[in-house]
Amino acid sequence: MTGRAYRKSAEIAGRMGPFAGYKPNAAAMIGRHGAASRRGREHQDSDVIPADLLGACRQAWDDVLNLGEVHGYRNAQATVLAPTGRSAS
Repeated sequence: MTGRAYRKSAEIAGRMGPFAGYKPNAAAMIGRHGAASRRGREHQDSDVIPADLLGACRQAWDDVLNLGEVHGYRNAQATVLAPTGRSAS
């Protein structure tokens, strides 16, 4: 889900430009996502994740990184999860 959201953000940046603070944060942003997408390649993920699913996930993040390197990203944060559950009070 996050990969698809960042891909769309990069596609929009191709038309509208990246978000205002992108340039000073570009190296860290791309580096962080790139590292996360490649981390699984160093481990035996195929022991617990079906190969076709793992391959699709890796391809999705490769697409995100390739588009992001060209266009940047329109959104600083592409997904947000609202708090869930009950408070501890």
